[in-house]
Amino acid sequence: MRPKAIATFEWLFIASVILSLINIFVIAPGEGRLIEAAVAVLTIGLALVVSRMRSNVVRWILTVLTLLGVAGQGYLLATAGLAGAGGVVGLAVSALQIAAIAQLFRPEANGWFGRRDLAAG
Repeated sequence: MRPKAIATFEWLFIASVILSLINIFVIAPGEGRLIEAAVAVLTIGLALVVSRMRSNVVRWILTVLTLLGVAGQGYLLATAGLAGAGGVVGLAVSALQIAAIAQLFRPEANGWFGRRDLAAG
C-alpha cells in the first residue's frame, strides 16, 4: 500500500497543475498557452510515474523541474511583483508544488521508494 505522504503528494501536485491550467487559460491568457498546457500535462504524467510506479529517478527529475519553476516564479515576483491575479495564482501554484514535493521526502515516502517489492505498493 502507498504511504499517505505519496497520496498527498499526488493530490497536491495535480491540484497545482489544475490551478496552473486555470491560470493559463482563464486568469492570465497569453502567447504560448498551448505549450504551457502541454508542459502541465507532462508534469501530471511525471507525477503519476512517481506516485504509481515508485520511480526514484523521476522523483528527482520532478523535484529539479519544480525547483526551476519556483525559481522562475521567484524571478517574476522580484522583477514584476505579483502583477495581478495571475501573479497571485502563480504564487499559489508554486506553494502547492513545494508542499507536494516535500511529501516525497518524508521518512515514510523515502522508505517506500527504497523498497524493491513492487507487488506490495
